[in-house]
Amino acid sequence: MLARRVFSKEFKKKVLDEVASGKSIAEVSHQYGLNKSSVYEWNAEVSREFERVLVAQKYLDELQLKIFRLNRLVTHLSAENNALRKSWGFRQQRSENKRG
Repeated sequence: MLARRVFSKEFKKKVLDEVASGKSIAEVSHQYGLNKSSVYEWNAEVSREFERVLVAQKYLDELQLKIFRLNRLVTHLSAENNALRKSWGFRQQRSENKRG
């Protein structure tokens, strides 16, 4: 039984960069002495990883939007709270002035 060859991420990236630059998978496979199915699998792995990154980015974008909306709500409620405090303080002062 033949030992399975293990390729570094750098090597796989180099091979896939050549494919991305316009060379065919058959051409690149022959150039590096690789099985075409290996290159197809590496390409599929990169595509799946890219898809996961896109999904994660979409989730992060949604969270950032939610944080933005919540910050805006906190700012609004803080301003409203301050206005109510001032109003309450003014009422307290008027009440004390009438008594005294």
